Amino acid sequence: MHHGTIAHRHGVDLLVEAIARARETIPCVQLHLYGAPTPFLTRVFDVGSYFGVSDRIHYHGLKFQTEIACAIREADLGMVPNRQSSFTALNFPTRIFEYLALRCPVIAPRTRGIADYFSPDQLLMFEPGNVDDLVAKILWANAHPVELRSIANEGFEIYRQHLWKNEKDRFLNALASLEARSHSLPEQAAPLRASR
Repeated sequence: MHHGTIAHRHGVDLLVEAIARARETIPCVQLHLYGAPTPFLTRVFDVGSYFGVSDRIHYHGLKFQTEIACAIREADLGMVPNRQSSFTALNFPTRIFEYLALRCPVIAPRTRGIADYFSPDQLLMFEPGNVDDLVAKILWANAHPVELRSIANEGFEIYRQHLWKNEKDRFLNALASLEARSHSLPEQAAPLRASR
């Protein structure tokens, strides 16, 4: 499944192509999409039609968080197919933690913002924008259910380490450090008045 904003930067059209190619090995593969309708959704449907997998793409629209949680519990894989960009290179998609919180295995791009948190034994990572690599990860996940469960469990531990109850103290300590540093800076000299 994939949930969230359906936009070019999130690579949902690439995911549809990957599903089409994975179907050759996994005939029952399906993709469930959740999110508000956007202009890019038309492109996603067009790609599905082009590759002949429209019947495998199930669009559910915008749902409440409780409904998303139920969908995650039913999913075999949480998909984050983001393209590489200056934004996605540093961004950490919160949907990764939403999947891992329910121990759903995740396939996500190998970007700096994600690799700062995870290693390959905690998350399945593919080269962003590389459909071949994305397909390979989907096929590997299907063929290695035991190893995939282990990866999801390792990813869950990273999620637990970053719960707010743990991050709160780090955040407040960082703020206190910045405040202390600002008080130790010398007073700025008053600006000189222009002479007349």
